[in-house]
Amino acid sequence: MGRRAMIVAAGLLLVMVVMIMTRADRDTAGPSVNGPASPLTSEPPDPSTSGTPGLSEPPSGELSEPAGQGDPTPYSQTDQAEQQWAPVVEGFGRGFVATEQASADQWRKRLRPYVTGAVAKQLRTVDPGRIAEGRYAGSEALEWADDEVTVRVDYREGWSIVLFVLYDGAKWHVRAYDRWEE
Repeated sequence: MGRRAMIVAAGLLLVMVVMIMTRADRDTAGPSVNGPASPLTSEPPDPSTSGTPGLSEPPSGELSEPAGQGDPTPYSQTDQAEQQWAPVVEGFGRGFVATEQASADQWRKRLRPYVTGAVAKQLRTVDPGRIAEGRYAGSEALEWADDEVTVRVDYREGWSIVLFVLYDGAKWHVRAYDRWEE
């Protein structure tokens, strides 16, 4: 196994452990979005699609190697895909903090076009009044696979969230989100 593949596998394992631990915290404490250490996690990935729990498998599309290495570029990293997923990231990123003068139902309705059904269900448990104030400052893609991209969304107030954006064959949707901790 190449060094890059081992790094990817270790990263995926770390993400799975964090998501499982955050899920356990959320189940006992409920969602919380105030303060820098607050969990803000949507449903973890379905185990039937991410392999055996505890074992790390590479994503369906490996991260691309530097040019000239011969590995294909993941679809999510192409200009065509980015033109599709970038508006989803920006729409969710802006809508997530647009809680003023909106009822909880209005807030969820604004986010609905950008999320999977599982995230839409999870958003019903979030109190938008507890979301930190923020003004969208931009985003940066962190990891790519053929049908998924991981993107950090930054806010001018100095905090960020990470979005896991999935292509379902027709559209890109946020399949999970979490507070970004550096």
